[in-house]
Amino acid sequence: MTFTVPIKTVSALNVREHWAVRARRVKSERQSVYVMALAERLVNRTPNGCRLAVTLPVTVTLTRISHRRLDAHDNLRAACKGVADEITALLGLKTDADERVEWRYRQSSEGKGVYGVRVTVESRGT
Repeated sequence: MTFTVPIKTVSALNVREHWAVRARRVKSERQSVYVMALAERLVNRTPNGCRLAVTLPVTVTLTRISHRRLDAHDNLRAACKGVADEITALLGLKTDADERVEWRYRQSSEGKGVYGVRVTVESRGT
């Protein structure tokens, strides 16, 4: 399953912002992921909330879309942290360090002024 979240991500490691501003930004990013997953009908409602309709283990690829590239070692991951945290929650997991999830990070440029994060979740057969 693939869907794109139309948000402009920033590297949390390089931006200087008040903790409350950062918290609002991350909350907005997470809400955007949730809303897009619902809009694309990629979630199932369960007694414990909404969950992505996939079977673990999975590979999650987060592709940051922006005309400017980030350092792939740490800044790219930091920019996608809010998105990764919401995907983790939608998978029904407590931590993004769960060994049933393999995280991959990519970057793409689709022109100046085009921003977002493309989320691809693929089941890995056991």
